[in-house]
Amino acid sequence: MMKKFCFLFLVCSLFPVCTVKAQCLRNDKLYDNYRTIQVSYITLINGYDLSVRGYDMYLTAEQNTESNSVDYVINIVTGYYLSQNDILLFKLTNGELLKLTAHSVTRTEHKKISPTADNLLFGTGNHEISTEYTYTAQFSLSKSELEKLELGVAVARISYYDTYLEKRWRRDKIGKFIKQSHKLIEERLSQPFGENLYEGL
Repeated sequence: MMKKFCFLFLVCSLFPVCTVKAQCLRNDKLYDNYRTIQVSYITLINGYDLSVRGYDMYLTAEQNTESNSVDYVINIVTGYYLSQNDILLFKLTNGELLKLTAHSVTRTEHKKISPTADNLLFGTGNHEISTEYTYTAQFSLSKSELEKLELGVAVARISYYDTYLEKRWRRDKIGKFIKQSHKLIEERLSQPFGENLYEGL
């Protein structure tokens, strides 16, 4: 009886940890005959600066509702500088190299309000306002490139000025993430836009 209780307690305590990173759909928008579906992100490369989260990645699909064609895009979001034509390299688990080039980069400005030293020490109302930027780079994927990535990724590299940053995996994590993202998007594309609004009511 005690063993069963311990096992049940362990499962219940681990459940929230296991579900934190579960993939989900974040957005499903329709604008000017284009439907855009976005999934949740995964950290592709860890940050090397404590103030910057690193390089997060998510998959987006854009469907032309008139022609019904679908284009896939890998999005990289970071506090590090990114520019158009930056390179994203994936070494697949079968040894093949896949090169993607950023076709667009957007920069988003964020205002950060922080207490000053006087505020912390003496309780004054002084604050500092600083500006931070987030860069989002888009890398288009052909259907064959998407299928290759789903087979498994061993190494990821991204341009960083005149050098690069990388991450390696002993076991495939990114390929599984992309495959699951693709599946979620395909399931949503099979539903008319807005139909999910009524789910569970």
